[in-house]
Amino acid sequence: MKRFSHVCTGIMLILFLLLLDASLLLGTFGSLPHRSYLLSLLAALPLTAALLWLARRPASLFERWGEGRTGLLLACLCFGLNLLWVLCVRTPIFGDASAFWDTASALAEGAELENASYLALFPHLLGYSSFLSLFLRLFGCRPIVAYLLNVCLCTLSGLLLYRITLRFGTLRQAAWAFLLWALCPSKLLYNGMVLSDGLYTCLLLSVFDLLSALERKGIAWKQLILSGLAAGVLLWAVNASRPLALIAIIALFLWLLFLRGTSRGTGRWLALMALLLLVYVPLGRLWSAHIAQLVGEEPAPIPGYNIYVGFNQETGGTYSVEDMGLLGDYRWAEGGSAVKAQQQMLEAAKDRILSGSIQFPRLIADKLRNLLGNDEGAAYSMGRDFRQHSFRFFAMLSNTCYYALLLLANAGCCRLWQGREQGLVLCLPLFGLGLILAQLLVEVSIRYHYILIPILIVLAALCLSSERQRR
Repeated sequence: MKRFSHVCTGIMLILFLLLLDASLLLGTFGSLPHRSYLLSLLAALPLTAALLWLARRPASLFERWGEGRTGLLLACLCFGLNLLWVLCVRTPIFGDASAFWDTASALAEGAELENASYLALFPHLLGYSSFLSLFLRLFGCRPIVAYLLNVCLCTLSGLLLYRITLRFGTLRQAAWAFLLWALCPSKLLYNGMVLSDGLYTCLLLSVFDLLSALERKGIAWKQLILSGLAAGVLLWAVNASRPLALIAIIALFLWLLFLRGTSRGTGRWLALMALLLLVYVPLGRLWSAHIAQLVGEEPAPIPGYNIYVGFNQETGGTYSVEDMGLLGDYRWAEGGSAVKAQQQMLEAAKDRILSGSIQFPRLIADKLRNLLGNDEGAAYSMGRDFRQHSFRFFAMLSNTCYYALLLLANAGCCRLWQGREQGLVLCLPLFGLGLILAQLLVEVSIRYHYILIPILIVLAALCLSSERQRR
């Protein structure tokens, strides 16, 4: 059983790293006309070496401070740094941020939703908008409220990363995970934008934190019931903000079946998953009914448009004005609705896939490049309002740190393999693998890999120490 799980773990990690490293090569050597990507990779090499050297020094402040003081000081650093950024820098609200902001403002003021038809087509936009509207109602409809909320969510995510890494590694590794998160440039830039990424990332990390705590302490029946209910609520909240919960559920199930390496306690884990689903499914239906009441029609259950765009050869699976126009034609046709329009887009996607005009290897390569090839999405958004040299600086800084994380994540995965790891930590790369494969079927964007950043950070932190024993 253990040998079988070790083989399955190796296959999973190899697939995960193949996709990551292929994206790295496509984004740098595959984009040679844009030399900044290759320069960022060259700059990431000494940065990676410096981090490995610093982390492996025999003396460390983290051990002298202890768990509590280290976590508190790093939380203060994370909060202060991100707070300073959002107070000093303003990013224009446009694109997806406009949809979130307009919807949240209308909900906070009790006004009619002017974009109700758009929300029916893309109901996941109402998750973060509803959450943000609670704070706008309390503190006023000002963008700074959203930015300060991002800072709080970011700090909480850092604390969750710290706790998760503590359970799978050493204090030094956990501290490095928190420090890398606090200093991550793209995450810093995204905090000055009205986007849902900070919310669903924090919620998903809460799920992994809860499950890793259960694994460490052992699942008693009383804990199982409460934890199963809590995990179901958290995953429903994740799905309301961005439909990712199913990937996490499948990752947990695959870990139980193929990677855990023992049948002991499997029954209790399966019971926890059953409780989780008993909460997750009904809450999803109640949320859909709530959305229908808000927008005045049934929300679309199928992302047909996103699948159709995902197989657009010309745009490499990214946003297409023509494809959005086709969705609008279906929606506003006589007798049209959000459900019908997305169903028609799904049928159009099937026709596009079977047309024989798609070069699938090239499309997959383009989508990997557009999804994971760089990390300058936040800098690009800032570039609309910043001077050109500022955009280039933040873009290269974000890419350099991102490429360093990718390199360190390779070493972290090797550490998991060499240590014959069978714990819940394997759900992190397994979730990352599932996310990348799912994105290959739908529309992609640079911003959509935001949730992978904390996963890469945990994997990177696990190699930033010469200590191998679990705490």
